[in-house]
Amino acid sequence: MTRRGLIVALALVVAAALTGYAPIPAVAQDKVVTFGAALALSGKFAREGLISKQAYDLWKDALNSSGGLNLGGQKYKVDIKYYDDQSDNTTATKLVERLITVDGINFILAPYGSGAVFAASSVTEKYQVPMVSGQAAADNIFGRGYKYIFSTMANTRDYQRSAFDVAAGLNPKPKRVGVVWVNALFGEAVARSVEGFIKQQGMEMVLNEKFDVGIKDFSPLLAKLGAAKVDLLSLIGYPAETTLLLRQMDETRLNIPLVSLAYGPTVPAWREAAGPAGLYVLGESQFYPKGKLSGPVFGSSADFSKAFETRYGYVPGYDDANSAACGLAFGLAIEKAGSLDPKKVRDALASLDVATFVGRLKFNPDGSRATPPLYAVQVTTKDPRPHPSFVSPKDVAEGPLVYPRPPFDKR
Repeated sequence: MTRRGLIVALALVVAAALTGYAPIPAVAQDKVVTFGAALALSGKFAREGLISKQAYDLWKDALNSSGGLNLGGQKYKVDIKYYDDQSDNTTATKLVERLITVDGINFILAPYGSGAVFAASSVTEKYQVPMVSGQAAADNIFGRGYKYIFSTMANTRDYQRSAFDVAAGLNPKPKRVGVVWVNALFGEAVARSVEGFIKQQGMEMVLNEKFDVGIKDFSPLLAKLGAAKVDLLSLIGYPAETTLLLRQMDETRLNIPLVSLAYGPTVPAWREAAGPAGLYVLGESQFYPKGKLSGPVFGSSADFSKAFETRYGYVPGYDDANSAACGLAFGLAIEKAGSLDPKKVRDALASLDVATFVGRLKFNPDGSRATPPLYAVQVTTKDPRPHPSFVSPKDVAEGPLVYPRPPFDKR
């Protein structure tokens, strides 16, 4: 040490002795992996966007409380950078690009909805950054040969499958089917699937009508449903429109023996908005909250449900569970790759095959979910808080399906 250095060191020691303070050692900072998400936190899909955010945050906190990601013996905490896409697909696409090119983020938790994910996945494909979605199911997303988009949710090829399986076993079996769908990527894709299920079950499609997002009056469509003598209505749309249609069915006293929805009944906000008009509708789920399916981070389905309900005040539906599974899939892939290189993580996602709280987490070559669990549920109470009752398959059924829908004065 030079004479000047020795003098400085001695001065520091003397100062510490006189003041009672010692130099503060540097504190090691946590290593952090930041994920990015552009979500509908305002606008027409704000409630649905909040579902994703709540689930992403629950995964982040659960993982961090357990020590974080393990990369070669080093621990990394995770964080999420959010932007509000205002329920606009173009904005979602621009914000995903900003997350990648400006914020330098290499792992994207997907926006809400098939339209937004369809558009944003072109950006993640361009920059070769993986994106995992828990609330987008349209088969169009996965038919383009893309390598960087994955989904924890069932594909629209499976939407309404459980409902038509249930309907096929009813007595009397519904024969005349009306298909009413939102004019959007999701609605069009599910309507195609439903057309196939109708043929498989030997039923007849007597009405096939689309409606626009934001519609305020279903009177002309309800008149067509009544005239067609529909005994099974397959209703495909977003909560605002499907709850309105059901309320207007009640107002006009149009009682269809079986009403099945592709989306909605497992979401508390949907049940609240539908009110009594939502009673005895058939819905779908990809998650059994009381189940014993189990895996890393969250434990069992029941463990996840308990943690979720404690934090957010309601029993999670499949949107909540599948959105949390997005983060889980990413974490498992990063640890499997032993790397934060997006290409290596993408390859690890493609080869993932792990038992988890949402069932086997494995992806088809096109990135869609392989063999997701499928359940049928029915709304049986006016109270929007309880989760709908499971009616199929038999091993989870909590009671028989109420069929046909009771007359209005018996509900």
